Amino acid sequence: MAFQEFTEINKKRSHFVSISSHQAINFGGDWLEQNNLADKKFVKLFFNFEQETGKYQIGFRFVDENSEGTAFKLIINKGTESKAIVARSFFLKYLNDLNIDEFEKRYKPQKIEDQNFGSLWIITLKKKQV
Repeated sequence: MAFQEFTEINKKRSHFVSISSHQAINFGGDWLEQNNLADKKFVKLFFNFEQETGKYQIGFRFVDENSEGTAFKLIINKGTESKAIVARSFFLKYLNDLNIDEFEKRYKPQKIEDQNFGSLWIITLKKKQV
C-alpha cells in the first residue's frame, strides 16, 4: 500500500462559475485550468435575453489585454486559484430589475459560437427551486 500525503489545506476545489449577491462573478480555479484560461488577465462580458423562453444569459470571453477598455480585470481570490470580477456596472445595465438572490449561485458554463462575437462561454441564469 502506498500512502499519499494530503497537502492542499484550505484550498477550495471549484469546477464552476458562481454569481454573488454582491454583483461579483467568480471563476473556479479548477474550471479555469481545465479550459486553459488560468493565465488570462481580463474577461469581457456579454448579455442575452431570450424573448421566447424568458431566459437570461451571461457570456464571457477571456482575454490577455484590455486594449479596448471594455474588459473587467480578473482578481485572484486570496488563498485559492480562482479569480473574480466585480461587475456592478454590468448588473446595473442588464439585471437591475432582478433580485439576483432568487437565482442559483453555481453554473457550469457552455462554450458556444456566437454569430456576432465568435467563441464565448455562457451561463443561463436559473431560478432557485423553492
